[in-house]
Amino acid sequence: MFYTGERIIPQHDDKPGQGNIDIHDLMYREFLVAAENKVVLDIACGCGMGTKMLSCRAQFVKGYDIDAETIEFAKKYYGGEKIKYAVGDICQIPESDGTFDTVISVETFEHVCNVEQMISEIYRVLKPKGIWCFTTPNGVRYPDHKVVRFHIKHYSESELYNMLDSRFSIYVRKTGLEPDMTVFFGKPIFGNYSVFCLRK
Repeated sequence: MFYTGERIIPQHDDKPGQGNIDIHDLMYREFLVAAENKVVLDIACGCGMGTKMLSCRAQFVKGYDIDAETIEFAKKYYGGEKIKYAVGDICQIPESDGTFDTVISVETFEHVCNVEQMISEIYRVLKPKGIWCFTTPNGVRYPDHKVVRFHIKHYSESELYNMLDSRFSIYVRKTGLEPDMTVFFGKPIFGNYSVFCLRK
């Protein structure tokens, strides 16, 4: 796979303590409890590293990514008996209504142009009272999405509530997932949101 610096590729991000791979690992670990004995969708799964981690707790995990080459990489390096990978778009998820107990999407929200369509699709494929867990940059801490050329928009906490509240009960947690995990002027650098959504 071509390395852009945005998508995690373990051959490039393979040094613990260097940032990207540690952050990616922490984000997925935070959501493991929501995968416990569940049928899980890891949408925009990337290389499959997080999907593999989820499969250790889940009943079954389906990993979709929009990029075919990335999916082939995931199949080769992060497959398993409880995992199935396929090419799929978060705005047109090729699954039936009410298929999944849990949907995980790590650092995806900020990449999507049609956010309303994405939210509708995730709501559709979740079972009643299903859980959607996702991370996204803190739009107050990082208001300028153009600092990362692949990002469409960074959202504030209030914007997330306004978009999601009609379909989900929401809990937003600010997280200090910075590359060096340090403290800035004595205060945590809350660079990301971890969002937990319960389907109404």
